[in-house]
Amino acid sequence: MTRLLIVITAFFSFHLTGLTVTAEMQPASVCPECYTLKTQIEAAYFSHDEASVRQLLVKSRNLIDQHPGAWHPHYYAGLINVQLGNIERHDNRDRAYQHYTDALAHMQLVQERWPSAESTIVLADVYGKLASLKTFKMLYYGNLSKNRLMDAFRMGDERSPKPYLIAGIESMWTPIVFGGGTKRARQFLEKALAATLNWQEQDRLIVRWATRAEILAHLAQLEILCKRPSEARQYATKALGLVPDYGFVLRDVLPQLDEYID
Repeated sequence: MTRLLIVITAFFSFHLTGLTVTAEMQPASVCPECYTLKTQIEAAYFSHDEASVRQLLVKSRNLIDQHPGAWHPHYYAGLINVQLGNIERHDNRDRAYQHYTDALAHMQLVQERWPSAESTIVLADVYGKLASLKTFKMLYYGNLSKNRLMDAFRMGDERSPKPYLIAGIESMWTPIVFGGGTKRARQFLEKALAATLNWQEQDRLIVRWATRAEILAHLAQLEILCKRPSEARQYATKALGLVPDYGFVLRDVLPQLDEYID
């Protein structure tokens, strides 16, 4: 699904050259059980096992009730809803949209109380996903996604692969006339891939995503859009070599490749 986002060329050009660190995650109350849930989310991050992921959502909601002063449970609930939306959109776009809407509510709460580069980049991703599912709100959500992405670049650590990955995904589905295109997407994704070599989260409760497997999978998707199936298959194979049960690759990337005859 084409994701028409309003992304200006000057913004993309600026953030391909360099970033400035201007903010860090603010300290907040932490619930002991959050460490366990964070580990479980990472373990299921690439899975398309909907039942297992829904169990994690229940756990996050329980933690929200048990620890109303902690921001981490809302952050986890937001990420889990994004994952459920990604799973559902394959067969039920309405349910996917609802999960993205729920993710937005959680991440807005986190952003209001404890703003950070992490919550901002997740918000940019969520707005982009909402834009991809609602044509009549495409421009509205697309503009919000662009603004949050700009904020995330300003707030975050330039060594992190996360904003580069989201910028690459958004560029991939954005027409050149709006500042996107496959060339820019490739630049962002290659920067994201390089950043994974030396990046480590400073907050032990922040979920580790934008890993090499995830970036390789989106490079595979990019090569499909560029009509380069052989290169796409190489990236997909590398991603599966790191995560053999990677749902996005198995359910989305490989079926697209099956339509090609190399």
